[in-house]
Amino acid sequence: MFGHTAIVINSISAIKDLNLGSSNMFNNRPIWLKTMCKSLDPGIAFNSVDDYLENRRFLVNNLKKRGMGKSALEPLVLQEAEQLITYLSSKPAMDPARVLGNYTSNNFMLMCFGKRWDYEDPEYDSFHKSVMRYLEISVILTIGDMVPLLWYFPQMKRLYNECFDLIGGLRNFYGKYIDERLNTPDDSDEVDIISDYLRIHKDFNDSERENLLNICQGLFVAGTDTTAATLGFAIIHLIHHPEIQEELFAELDAVLQGRDPSMSDIQSLPLMEGTISEVLRMNPNAPLPVHATKDPAPLRSYIIPGNTLVLLNAYHINNDPEHFPEPTSFNPHRWLNSEGDLDPNWWNSQQRLAWEESVSRKASS
Repeated sequence: MFGHTAIVINSISAIKDLNLGSSNMFNNRPIWLKTMCKSLDPGIAFNSVDDYLENRRFLVNNLKKRGMGKSALEPLVLQEAEQLITYLSSKPAMDPARVLGNYTSNNFMLMCFGKRWDYEDPEYDSFHKSVMRYLEISVILTIGDMVPLLWYFPQMKRLYNECFDLIGGLRNFYGKYIDERLNTPDDSDEVDIISDYLRIHKDFNDSERENLLNICQGLFVAGTDTTAATLGFAIIHLIHHPEIQEELFAELDAVLQGRDPSMSDIQSLPLMEGTISEVLRMNPNAPLPVHATKDPAPLRSYIIPGNTLVLLNAYHINNDPEHFPEPTSFNPHRWLNSEGDLDPNWWNSQQRLAWEESVSRKASS
């Protein structure tokens, strides 16, 4: 495919054989698609398997400090959710994509910089428009990576310049907060990503600055738009299925009994988990996640050459009627057993393999 060997994975059993969770043989990225990698997430998701691990380790450790899997992050998220509800209650009509983008961006702003945007902040509008425009352009430019002849067309050159001008503006935005932290005495226990990175990297130089900017770029691009899109799809599905809304409300009301939710409650909310799984099945953020091999790697009876493009056909897998009867129907109950609990057969195998990979390393990191 466009000068590189490519394989397409079309089944859950084949994804299992890749051993993506325990082996890096198929966890490289097609770094020869330079424009795609540089424009989307040069820090982790579209970095080579040799280079992304250090950044991923840093982010995981930072999340642990902030309480990943515990309760320390919950007040932050709940407070932002309250702000969102208050704003929605005051507006008879609004652009849901913009508001959900603002909400998810605020969560990442708080994690990265300890700051947030108001829901009518013009600075966020400028940020949001820049991100949307450069994501739109980057898809077109990726075709240029695959067909280099296109770079001779003036329009492609103009789009390339526009894309990286927008990225430069966003990186300057991140850089403003990095400089603010550099000029502030480190006498606090702040564990936002910028403060934590600067605390670890005492000899902060131009190379470290570039890497930190890559991390910020990847987090905002990989996390905000994908999360906002998933929330948007969930709202659309629930609007069209009021009976599921009623069931979810009854489940939440019985478990929470008027208090704020907690991550520990998820074990008692099987329909909620099933609904999230069904939204991701029908609307994967990455319908065709991109992987690659770095070196020759065995797969079943084959040896896959190094620098092979590995495409995971999540859309096909998620709509395979063999595993998902009536795949075009929104049915959260498919993830539950006859007693109304999460079906362990789905949860332990097909569910995780069918849609978790569709979110790709950028979201899980």
